[in-house]
Amino acid sequence: MQVKLKSQSLVTGAGNDAQVESSLVYFPDLESADQTLRLMHKVRVFSGQDPIGHWDVFVDAETGNIVASESLLHNASFSVDGNGMVFDPDPLSP
Repeated sequence: MQVKLKSQSLVTGAGNDAQVESSLVYFPDLESADQTLRLMHKVRVFSGQDPIGHWDVFVDAETGNIVASESLLHNASFSVDGNGMVFDPDPLSP
């Protein structure tokens, strides 16, 4: 699947399971000194195939230009060892 706005690709190579949602939002104009709010399409893209990801992309409603994008998929690699008492006493027991 490929989504294009003004020749700018949001997702390339995403499989058939890619989902795209869109809503209108106000977003600060990052190029103006006073960061005036502008009307944007907030496009949320989910893909379970290569490239795997979850993105928010902000597209200017007037020009169609992509102004900002953010990957919402973060990787964490850590482990925790420990022990403790959880719900002691159990709040569901009489």
